[in-house]
Amino acid sequence: MTLGEKIRHHRSKANLTQKDFADKVNVTAQAVSRWEQDIVEPSIQTLKRMSEIFNVSLDEFLSNSYIPKQEEAPTQPTPAPIIIQQVTQEKIDNRRTIGVCEHCNRPILEGETIHRHRIGLRNAHQLVLCEACNQKRNLSIQTEKLNRTKKNRFWAFFWGLLFGVPFLYAAISGFLNGDLTFEAFLTGLGLSYVLFAFFFTYVMKNNFIHSFFWEITSWGFVRLPGIIFSFDIDGLIFLITAKIVLFFIGIGIALIAGSFALMLSLLLSGFVLPFSLFNAYTNPDKTMY
Repeated sequence: MTLGEKIRHHRSKANLTQKDFADKVNVTAQAVSRWEQDIVEPSIQTLKRMSEIFNVSLDEFLSNSYIPKQEEAPTQPTPAPIIIQQVTQEKIDNRRTIGVCEHCNRPILEGETIHRHRIGLRNAHQLVLCEACNQKRNLSIQTEKLNRTKKNRFWAFFWGLLFGVPFLYAAISGFLNGDLTFEAFLTGLGLSYVLFAFFFTYVMKNNFIHSFFWEITSWGFVRLPGIIFSFDIDGLIFLITAKIVLFFIGIGIALIAGSFALMLSLLLSGFVLPFSLFNAYTNPDKTMY
């Protein structure tokens, strides 16, 4: 019986699949399959590990003794033929382990590619991956970006058409009915385009309009000065009155900043819309969360 047949015999006897046995000896199932087909032979260290798992001596793997197959009768009148096989040692991999993949727990050896990713709050944790798991991670991230782009694209068209189409309809119907001049008709068309462009680029989040709008709006959220008052009735009345006045002043400043941000965003979104549409269909990496 060949070495591969012995390995298969003991594995079957232990009710282990090739995958289960591979996990016990820290190799892949493909390696076990190649051993059992006598394509390659395991190393001495691996054979020692097998002898411990199957609770048999190492000599049983290295010797030329014959192990009867299960389908053979235990009482054969003629002795089984002795198969002479030369056991060659597999070259032991002495490379240093430089890391362990956190997904598949496979050791990453010296000379192999190791990938490190900073994740978590403020990049507090470093994720270590092997080449195969890193490719799976990149594929998962790309799929997530593609799904997010499809979702944003749907809502971008929804809100853009919701606000843009009424003005377009009013402009066309008013012009055809003679209620609008040609200049008013062009104004309606421009307003319809600008509204669609703003809502599309804002919701799509594959350009700077969304962040630009909120950056300008944040200028209106200023810290108002404190109030000095005396601890008496007049001082408390003054405090309450000043707080109310400052509250409305703060709201006014925020509204002014928001209006200014909206005006600038409306003007810029018309130029940004073609690039946003292009990225919406060809470049999911541009879409932000």
